Amino acid sequence: MDRTKSGKILLSSQTLNYKHFTYLQRPILPPVFVSVATYSRLIRSPTPQGLYDDSLIERSSINTYISMFSSIETPITTTTTTNETISDEDFNNQNNEGFPLDRFLGEIDDFFKCPFCKKIVNKPQECIYCQNLMCKNCVSNVFKCPYGCENLQVNQPSKFALLSYMKLKIKCFFSSNGCEYVGRIKDINDHEKDCDFSEVKCINPVCDIMFVKKNKAQNSPIICSEICNCVLSFKNFMDNNINEEYLKEFVRIIEEARGNIQNELKNELNELMAEAQEKKNEVEEFLRSKEELYEEIEEWRTLHHSGKWNHVVKWWTCCENREKFSKGCTLIN
Repeated sequence: MDRTKSGKILLSSQTLNYKHFTYLQRPILPPVFVSVATYSRLIRSPTPQGLYDDSLIERSSINTYISMFSSIETPITTTTTTNETISDEDFNNQNNEGFPLDRFLGEIDDFFKCPFCKKIVNKPQECIYCQNLMCKNCVSNVFKCPYGCENLQVNQPSKFALLSYMKLKIKCFFSSNGCEYVGRIKDINDHEKDCDFSEVKCINPVCDIMFVKKNKAQNSPIICSEICNCVLSFKNFMDNNINEEYLKEFVRIIEEARGNIQNELKNELNELMAEAQEKKNEVEEFLRSKEELYEEIEEWRTLHHSGKWNHVVKWWTCCENREKFSKGCTLIN
């Protein structure tokens, strides 16, 4: 037996039917599949910050589903924070701009395109008002949201967007060198650090030549040529043997080498000048021969005249032209 506040005694078998003591349990809704296109359309238009409360309690992978629950006892609100964070090391550092579209397999939703560089976002940041993604490097120099929000404040992407972004398939940055690797965008940076087709710089500090790592002999230093190898060997020798006598000997060898190089250059220059003079003489001889040939042709053209056949008198007659180029006519007469 129980006693109520009014003093009435109720049997234990009786139940209270007061509405404010009744705990209503909402039915569990079935899982709902949300695609990237639908998600991006819903969040594309700017919305005031205060209207972002909804009934999402758990955001899972975009390729699975979103479970939606709610109850009277625990009201649910949306949060844009997530346990997953993004560091600069998680993404490719070859370029601070976005990823080119031709590096991805298949069509990529516009939700992942940066509105500034028009590429797929790199190190994505999310506007806290409209939840659109932008490149970290692009958004660092602007102060106005391109989608019309009053202010531009960015944060780490929501878990829903981050999981979708991490699963995009992308080709290796060094695919132009022959690499055929294709992986998720979250794994591409780890691959490119050890990619055999990556470009490396010669370890000679005064050399800027780049070459593909795969073309380098295994377990050999990153040296592009025998000249760089000699330079490095000399550098190591001088670092370990600092002595005035070595320096004097080195200066003597350098002076001797400079003299030899100057003599070789002078000899080569003299040979080139002699060859050029010979070519010049040949050209002058050709021009003289050409002029003589033209004069001979002109002489033959003026001294000989074919005349014409006269059908009346039945013999060859001349045009009787006594100009310069018709001397043959006077000779015929």
